[in-house]
Amino acid sequence: MVSHKSDDYKTTAVKYYLVEDASQEEVCKIFQCTRRSLMRWVNQYKNQGNVERQNRTPIAYKVKKQHIQFIKDEIRKNKTITMEDLLFLLKRKYSTLSLSRFHLNRVIKDNNITLKLTRIRHEPTHRWGKEININDKLDEFYEEIKKHKLEDIICIDETSIKSLQKRNHCYSQRGKRCVIKTQSQDVFKRYTGIFAISVNGVEGWELYEKSGINTDRLIEFLEKFITEKYKDKLIILDNAPAHKNERIREFVNRHNQLLYSVPYQHFSNAIENYFSMLKSRLQKYSGGLNTII
Repeated sequence: MVSHKSDDYKTTAVKYYLVEDASQEEVCKIFQCTRRSLMRWVNQYKNQGNVERQNRTPIAYKVKKQHIQFIKDEIRKNKTITMEDLLFLLKRKYSTLSLSRFHLNRVIKDNNITLKLTRIRHEPTHRWGKEININDKLDEFYEEIKKHKLEDIICIDETSIKSLQKRNHCYSQRGKRCVIKTQSQDVFKRYTGIFAISVNGVEGWELYEKSGINTDRLIEFLEKFITEKYKDKLIILDNAPAHKNERIREFVNRHNQLLYSVPYQHFSNAIENYFSMLKSRLQKYSGGLNTII
């Protein structure tokens, strides 16, 4: 690999050639350069008085500002558009533009736009026949949160956990599907887990192999991990039918305070982030869920 010489190095070589009685070949052998490079340095030194490298200002020869704006507008209109479809639209709009899919991908990355897993967030304007404003509901929710200390908040929810968790993406040769083969029957098993977290970590958890969480199971969980230990805490639950009944309200509000997260806004219950982290770690664990529990 050719390495660039410093300006001082080139200046020394030029002055040695001009002052000393040495041929081009002899000078190049000393300074480890080609005769063509040496004479280019000499000519530049005679014409400009220096051998400083002239760095060319980067110029976009193919992709112009209007192309960039079109790409960003199309992605803004359709966030799930593929590179092939985007390239088709770009070439249909600018027929003289010659661009490959890989060049287009590089242009998009250079504009800080990356491909991510799609998350769909439902934000309805009506619920149970009544008009609602999600932003107002969020404001009310966080105003209630502000009334409590962080260490007095406990978040509870359930989630479905596969016995054999694997990442949604894996590596394989180009043109071939990525297939992970297994003889384990764990691929058919699925558990329902209920967890409670606070700033101190996981307060408690239970796994059920059959059926989901109903009111009775939730009350058993609360008795085992929460109500027997804590008082005057804020308990956050989501809006699942098993949570929103009078038995649960009376049981929790007896010694604590119950707060429901905002409908369809799963992030308003902090335990959702814990579930994401938990499943991500389970995906990296090769032994399966049964070997852990």
